[in-house]
Amino acid sequence: MTKVSKLANVSIQTKILILVIISIILVTTASMWSIFRSGTIDSSGLLKRFYLLEGKQKSEILSSQLHGLEELVSMLESYLTKNPAMEESQVEDLVRSILEVSPLAFGSAIAYEPFSFSAETRLYSPYAYRSGNEISVIDIGNITDTSGYDYSNGQWEWWTLPKASNSGVWTAPYFDEGAGNALMTTFSSPFFNNLEFRGVVTVDVLLESIFSRLSLASSDEFIVSSEGNIIFSNIQEDILTNTLSELDRNDGHENLNTLLTLASEDDNGLYTFSNERGETIWGVYNRIPQTGWIYIHLLPENTAKKITAIN
Repeated sequence: MTKVSKLANVSIQTKILILVIISIILVTTASMWSIFRSGTIDSSGLLKRFYLLEGKQKSEILSSQLHGLEELVSMLESYLTKNPAMEESQVEDLVRSILEVSPLAFGSAIAYEPFSFSAETRLYSPYAYRSGNEISVIDIGNITDTSGYDYSNGQWEWWTLPKASNSGVWTAPYFDEGAGNALMTTFSSPFFNNLEFRGVVTVDVLLESIFSRLSLASSDEFIVSSEGNIIFSNIQEDILTNTLSELDRNDGHENLNTLLTLASEDDNGLYTFSNERGETIWGVYNRIPQTGWIYIHLLPENTAKKITAIN
């Protein structure tokens, strides 16, 4: 047998082997699907794994968005530390740059410790924010202006928390009645000069802008704070006005409180319980590491199985 004929023979044998393998895979897959549909195997276990994975993916998307914003703030911190002497125009350009780089950022500030920027100026804090399609900059440290205030007086979390902890901090979600007029959260981190606290760098984020990327279409999906306050729901009236356990869902306050307790102790998991109507509910939870927020999906077991049966 020639070399060419041997190769041809091998090629034919390989093709036959591939066809056999594909046939086995197709038959096995069809058999497994038939068994799955018939309920012979534990379809609930597979479904639980699917929803656990879905929750993990959505949580990771949210976490990666927050991490990206933290990295931008960190870059500004480093630049300010290496360049302590700057002109006002240069500082304003820095806060503008955050908004130019990240579409998620609504606003950004560099707030200096009193008399740290200039011996003649007590407070200085340029704040860049989106105004339509434009980026505007104001000095919120100018207390003679209507938009200015004393951010160092101990009443503002975005200033007091990073100064006290010497580390970056996400504030609790809040409704901004100023430039944004929307639900926001702020990441704030300190910067130094020769190990001496000099001020903080901040970025403001509209909650809607980060949650909209998660495709939270179900009325059974929520984002709650570590205290259980709802910060995302498809029912707008619940946001920042109700805790998860206060919802009128027939799930039972004790069950939802238990779910929140589990979520505060573990990064992710699934808690099964019976609601007040005797329905079995799957409570999927995933904690967001940067903020302590919790993604929660409350899914009736029967609903999950009906979706599988339809498919």
